[in-house]
Amino acid sequence: MAPETHTFHFSVGEATITLQDISIIWALPIEGNLITEVDIKWTTQQWQNYCHQWLGFRPNENAFKRSRIKLSALLDWLLNNTCDDESPFDAVLQEARVCVMCIIGGILCPDATGNTVSLLYLRHMEIIDEERPSNWGTAVLAYFISGALYGITTWKN
Repeated sequence: MAPETHTFHFSVGEATITLQDISIIWALPIEGNLITEVDIKWTTQQWQNYCHQWLGFRPNENAFKRSRIKLSALLDWLLNNTCDDESPFDAVLQEARVCVMCIIGGILCPDATGNTVSLLYLRHMEIIDEERPSNWGTAVLAYFISGALYGITTWKN
């Protein structure tokens, strides 16, 4: 039995996106712990504390939409706070997480508005473990296919 694939038909031809494509194009791991989102019902203050711990700053209340944070809050922080050679290692990790959150929300898994990113992705960046990486490739492929299929069904209706 052949693996299930989705072929997308464009005006310039057809394309089938595979997990290997995602791995090669984005250099994302395709083995390891799966990326899942289980919504957490936290207050804004709890999300602020979580951001402070893992991102290194406490965004204001207007930066949140439930479990999502505005990309503008992350980008503003990056523009005004950068690490240097003297920065502690934890601060460098926090800044790296902010950068990755911007990439996830702006390129890999943008939401419908294009201006927020789920903080639930941050759970998979709390501990960066080279021996047990998170399977970001599968998450991005699943997001791409579900978004493309949603767009196709919405366009047909």
